[in-house]
Amino acid sequence: MTPSFVNPIDLDCLAACITRQPSSAKSSAEIQRLQTVATMMAKREMEGLALYGAIPYLEAFHACMAKWRVLDGSNRASKTLTGCAEDCRAWLGCDPYDKYPKTGGESIVVAIHQDSLAMMWRKCAEPGEFKIIRDERSKRWRAVRPDPDNPNVLDPYDLAYIEKWRDAPPLIPPRMLDGQPAWEDKGKGVPRVVKFTTGWRVLFRSSGGAGRPDQGARYHHAHLDEQIGGMDFFNEVSRGLVQVVPDPKYMPRAYWTATAQVVDTNLLDLREKAESGDPDVKVFKALIEKNPYILADEKKRFWNSLSEDERDVRYTGNYAIRGRRIYSEYSPMGIHGVDPFPIPEDWCIWAVLDPGRKHCGTLLAAVDPDEKHVWIYGGFDLQHAGASRWALTLKQHLQGRRPHAIICDQQMGRQTSADEICEAAYYFDALTEVGIVPEVMGPLHGFFLGPNNVPAREAALQGWLRIRGDGIGMGTPRLQIMRGVLPELDRQISRACYDDKNPDKRQKMRQDLLDCLEYIASHDAGYAKPLPPDVPDGFDIDEYLRKSNTRHERGLCRIG
Repeated sequence: MTPSFVNPIDLDCLAACITRQPSSAKSSAEIQRLQTVATMMAKREMEGLALYGAIPYLEAFHACMAKWRVLDGSNRASKTLTGCAEDCRAWLGCDPYDKYPKTGGESIVVAIHQDSLAMMWRKCAEPGEFKIIRDERSKRWRAVRPDPDNPNVLDPYDLAYIEKWRDAPPLIPPRMLDGQPAWEDKGKGVPRVVKFTTGWRVLFRSSGGAGRPDQGARYHHAHLDEQIGGMDFFNEVSRGLVQVVPDPKYMPRAYWTATAQVVDTNLLDLREKAESGDPDVKVFKALIEKNPYILADEKKRFWNSLSEDERDVRYTGNYAIRGRRIYSEYSPMGIHGVDPFPIPEDWCIWAVLDPGRKHCGTLLAAVDPDEKHVWIYGGFDLQHAGASRWALTLKQHLQGRRPHAIICDQQMGRQTSADEICEAAYYFDALTEVGIVPEVMGPLHGFFLGPNNVPAREAALQGWLRIRGDGIGMGTPRLQIMRGVLPELDRQISRACYDDKNPDKRQKMRQDLLDCLEYIASHDAGYAKPLPPDVPDGFDIDEYLRKSNTRHERGLCRIG
């Protein structure tokens, strides 16, 4: 295959080849052939991808060999163009770091809106995405470039001759397209399938609206841009990147380009993996301040146009979730976390259930006799499990302890099946079958009600997270969570945030364990001295509890 792009040195060598021998030693056909090749190479030297040069500090993104890369940061930091250049290098078989198969690859590009896909395709297939100028020495065209001595500003020569700048040709030369794209919306410029002469095939998919991921596809390359919405596309792309036959050289690779104002929980997962040292994930941050193609006056105008909160996101590249988090004060490695320890026998045990077919979340909490703290010491999340499996799992986690009371999500608990039996009845019957009977029975088939009032639940949990100013536990929060026992609970608390389009509602995310925590906070779970293991007939439980000198009675009155 003839190389798609050339280096200026190649053209010099070819010119030397034409002129090195006397003309009498060459046939006219040979000279014509060499001149044709020289013309072709000169044209290819002028193609967009041959002229493209990354902002110097972002070259590390192109060079990175990790399976997943994240390129995020502020607005106007050249994230999308950098990602699109990486796309084109893969599709045209000319990646300088040899990360992708040269031919026959499968790729997918995902954005939440069709307009975003159209914008990305324009950056790949239309001229003018960057500027070029004739070099002052070689007189060849090259990209307008940063100053070698200060890469945050432009080369002084280039800046002095702005009038000589021209639009760069498209990154994808038309000759590399294998026919016309199959359009999702030709009028808007939204492709659906694009094929290249290298044999690469690229799918463009919108995850918004009724968009659904392709099932069963395999990918060598994937590019996710901004927020992609929901778990389906991310999970399906991740599945498609799994190698059937391992190939260390051409491992399937993906990257996500995003502005910090748009936060996706999957994107946060990738960042956390990178921060924890996962070798398969690397994060790169792009900033407008480091973009030499935005002049200083424009950067200043942009800064002045933003509010203080917007500057934190749009200019400095911090994640917007910091400002919209519901429990921003939560510190699992600080004041809200504690190293695991055995729960004493005289502490009061509470259990909380959020039943569901897909996820069934459960928390176990202990209250010390002084009611200094509520300690979250255990729990679990079952997937696609019924009542019987849940009851057996709870018994294993209780390790012979008897729960004082069990709280259940009232909305799910009251749902009925075809035989008109509510979910709570199924779950409580399963408990009795394995020998678990709470000390105090609630009104929902033995469970106490997890309230539906979300703002009230949030306020209750926020109260547990605040530092107390006086009384028992002064200077500490009510809530203590044992570190490492439920990482998913930590994630759900940290990521709970309000929807950017509807500030009165939460952003959709998995929150079964967080719901459980909010339910028990709403009940302000207190202490009751555990009943003896064997309760004799005629034992007066109410009298026993009154003598235990606790808040138990008023707590349960509020619960009921």
